[in-house]
Amino acid sequence: MNRYYNFHELSQHEIRGTDYSIKIHSRSSHVVVIAPHGGGIEPGTSEIAARIVSDDLGMYLFEGIKTKGNGQLHLTSTHFDEPECLTLIRTYRSVLTIHGCRSRSLAEEAVYVGGLHAQFRHLLTRYLENNGFHVLDDNQTKGTSPVNICNKGTLGAGVQLEISEGLRRKMFRNFSAGGGKSPLSTLNEFVCAIRSAIHALGR
Repeated sequence: MNRYYNFHELSQHEIRGTDYSIKIHSRSSHVVVIAPHGGGIEPGTSEIAARIVSDDLGMYLFEGIKTKGNGQLHLTSTHFDEPECLTLIRTYRSVLTIHGCRSRSLAEEAVYVGGLHAQFRHLLTRYLENNGFHVLDDNQTKGTSPVNICNKGTLGAGVQLEISEGLRRKMFRNFSAGGGKSPLSTLNEFVCAIRSAIHALGR
């Protein structure tokens, strides 16, 4: 159960720079990568998104920076309406959102793919599977609502990736509530697959 219904409600109780931070890079690219539940909200997602972005894609990170209780900063993807994010993504054709999901067990290492952009979903699935990742359709949070943040680019269709905790733990040496700080080879392989799919989409 989310504590806050939307960003306006959240902003009445939480302080930017103390409880949460926002990081933005606006670049000339057809895809913007966002982590709406970064920092301590869904650990590792900020680092994954930033690696995918590198120095050539647009980026937006909303990060929980509390010492504890970052989960209360979680806004569901259909209600994520932080104004700077909305302004940014409306200048990009497609949005790729990076999320973390709870694993059924820590042994589960899977990526759940959702969103309305069928071609982008197909490319991401193909490149991830070709690099040895277990990819599943997201049957629980399908990301098919037009008001889902991943579908608010100019095309009206994007993709969300829900990365299991088990897989995120394999990407970082010191995975923690504050996010992983020491990347492992799994992260590099994952990022390479995602970036290859984004480049293929642009051709």
